[in-house]
Amino acid sequence: MNGLGIAFYISAIFISISCIIYILIQNRMDKPQKKFYLIMICIILFNCITELIIHSLAPVKTEYRFTYYVIYICKYLYFVSHSAMLLLLGYYVLCVTGNINGFSKIYNIIFVLPVVFIEILLLINPFTHWCFSYDKATCEYTRSWGITLLYVISAFYILFFIVSLFKSWRALNTKRRISLLYFVAMVVVGLLIQAVNINIRVELFAESLAYLGLILTIENEDDLLNTDVGIYNRKALSIDFDNLFANKRDAYALFIKIKDPDITRRITGSSNTDILSKIMYNELIKYVPRYHLYETSPDTFIIILFSKTNEEPKKLIDILNKRFEETFSINNVDFTLNTAFMLAKIPEDIANTEEVFNMADSELPEDSKKILIGKEDLSYLLRRKSIEAAIQRGLSEGNFEVYYQPTFDISGNKFGAEALIRLHDTKLDNVYPDEFIPLAEKIGLISDVDDYVLKTVCEFIASSKLDEVGISSINVNLSVFQCIKPNFVNHIISIVDEYKVDRNKINFEITESINANDYEAMKSVMIQLYCNGFKLYMDDYGTGYSNVYSLFSMNFNVIKIDKSILWGAFESEIGKIILENNVRMLKQMHFKILVEGVETKEQVNLLRELKVDYLQGYYYSRPVPEKDFIELLKKY
Repeated sequence: MNGLGIAFYISAIFISISCIIYILIQNRMDKPQKKFYLIMICIILFNCITELIIHSLAPVKTEYRFTYYVIYICKYLYFVSHSAMLLLLGYYVLCVTGNINGFSKIYNIIFVLPVVFIEILLLINPFTHWCFSYDKATCEYTRSWGITLLYVISAFYILFFIVSLFKSWRALNTKRRISLLYFVAMVVVGLLIQAVNINIRVELFAESLAYLGLILTIENEDDLLNTDVGIYNRKALSIDFDNLFANKRDAYALFIKIKDPDITRRITGSSNTDILSKIMYNELIKYVPRYHLYETSPDTFIIILFSKTNEEPKKLIDILNKRFEETFSINNVDFTLNTAFMLAKIPEDIANTEEVFNMADSELPEDSKKILIGKEDLSYLLRRKSIEAAIQRGLSEGNFEVYYQPTFDISGNKFGAEALIRLHDTKLDNVYPDEFIPLAEKIGLISDVDDYVLKTVCEFIASSKLDEVGISSINVNLSVFQCIKPNFVNHIISIVDEYKVDRNKINFEITESINANDYEAMKSVMIQLYCNGFKLYMDDYGTGYSNVYSLFSMNFNVIKIDKSILWGAFESEIGKIILENNVRMLKQMHFKILVEGVETKEQVNLLRELKVDYLQGYYYSRPVPEKDFIELLKKY
């Protein structure tokens, strides 16, 4: 048994030394969690040495008088140091599970008292022998009630460990859960084996294996860091914010955005984004701990601040704002970083980790303030980013739906329709086009949205349901962003021909607010669409960049007058003159006219007098789903 015991201790020594070397090589000892870990593994190493000495002297313990004192001192130091590990382990668990910042003074006192009590018992043991004793003649070791109490207190801290683990279960990722469960299992098994049979000296070996498991998983942060810079990445941010929200901890998130991140590339001629990261990292760690600083992209940095009020975060913003108004230097070139700050309280302003990333990834509007604080300032960005996510979900999960609004042909006394897209999101409920269409254009998904609408309309037309109610064609909106893409017309034709739909049954509506730079490209596209049998509508006439040039250069068949012009005609005499003159001019140019926004009988009568061709608005119907649209037209 003596040889086996020595083997256990020597193995534990090598494991402990390896863990200590690894943690020191990382050179990240500023984090409290790592300090607790290092102290604990050093205690295990120290305990292994003391137990190895005791075990080695066992064969000669009665031959030399000094062996009694050496063995007693080693056992004394073992228990005093090993008992302190209970407290260190408790605080380590609080750090890992994210509960350390929510631990109040009262809880700290209650938490510390059991260890303080057992340490006092151990410190006075040479006089009382309440914990253990050695017979001077035989040097035989005897446990007393104090050691039994130590095991009971150990069980209390292990129970605390387990409760904390399961309390924060949702906040921990799979790797951390498995690692902590392995740790508990190894410690408990080693403790129980040695408690039952003192001759099986496996407790320290089991603990060293448990701590080795921690360093290979939890304490190994290579996947959580930009290792070239030392700053925590998106994965680390996700883990820590999951902890915050799961444990319902109050905190502040300070977002720092660099509005011109390419400035370092222009100065250095290098596309290496780490240059800016190093500048920001070296500057920010002057004011906040390294382990509260994260980088989500080359231009966005986040700081977690644990503060009960926003006074401290606001003070930090003022300091950083002044600093970033000053210059930085690269290669003897001075420059400034144009920054914006956003401060959000958790969980009042930001409710979950997804919103944190939404905020971090949001692009600030050009006219945005330099400092945004609180939900009132930040709600726009959060909403914007959540809608971007809803668009992506809509395309992948099928949350989009095409609605149809009737258009009435006055001369033919019959109906057409306009196809309008709607988004029924699983998280945001109904999102309207005026919100998601501009964002779809900005993030490059408008072509997918437009394709979805066109395919749905083609499928509807091909079903022959429209023939039953006398609908001859359907209007489909096109985005200018889509139209100016290469090979756009062939793409459209391929979709329509795939469903074997007559091209004259589809009318394309294109907004008149076309940027002057896009005129020639748009003109070519519209000529091709017109020559391939499609009818073209100018949408929203009277808004945006109204100009007569677009009327006669773009091959439009129908001009769609915006509702604001119609409603203005019933608000003032000038408004009526504007409507009448626009209709007269368009008629003289031989365009057909559709007026939208028709809601009353009076408006219908006026437009009939002006001899417009088509009417559209709530007077006939709101946009409705396909099934309701068919039923609506059957009633008419």
